Amino acid sequence: GLAGRDITGTTKMGKWINPPVNSENILYNKSRVWFGLHKAKMEMRRKSEVFIVEGYNDVIAFQSYGVENTVAPCGTAITEEQINELKKYCEKVVFCMDPDKAGIAAVIKHIPNFIKQGFRVEVLTLDLDPDDFVRKYHDVIALSGLPNMLNVPGVRVDGFQLLINEHIRKDYHQLELDLKSESERLSQLESRFKTDKQNLFSQVTEIEGDLLQAKSLLKE
Repeated sequence: GLAGRDITGTTKMGKWINPPVNSENILYNKSRVWFGLHKAKMEMRRKSEVFIVEGYNDVIAFQSYGVENTVAPCGTAITEEQINELKKYCEKVVFCMDPDKAGIAAVIKHIPNFIKQGFRVEVLTLDLDPDDFVRKYHDVIALSGLPNMLNVPGVRVDGFQLLINEHIRKDYHQLELDLKSESERLSQLESRFKTDKQNLFSQVTEIEGDLLQAKSLLKE
């Protein structure tokens, strides 16, 4: 069950190097494991909440600074088996994923699965991932304590509300796309109408000319 991080900077390898997960690897199945759970479970029971972070270094960083009830999935996915495992120890999960698009998308994806299992869900709004956060704000953490910083009003967002806002944002974005498409269609129709109008005007002018010529011939 070993895992490591590639620090060579090469793009040919993944960021994390994990052991294979298959039927032959009977000692380790990452779809059932939470990294750091052995150190987190007592504090999870005491506070009835767990912080879910993205990577191994994030767990080590939070636990080293007093937030012992921190775990991470051993991979990008969170399975139903892992969710059920957490249910043994707490009733609330607090996501603290990386603040990039991938991290936010992962949180949005996981929130409904935890809510279905009866968890209350919150999301930390940090400007960095947990490992980088404790490195950058080390001096402040030394004075205030990381647990206190993570409970400052406004740092946590309700997961269900975040989910609703995301769906509203998507619906609004889709509405904008629909309006843009309809506007373009109307512009095309208007352009076609102007063209047809010009053609019709030309035909009318031509017919009027023919009528005048016919009247002139009749008079003769």
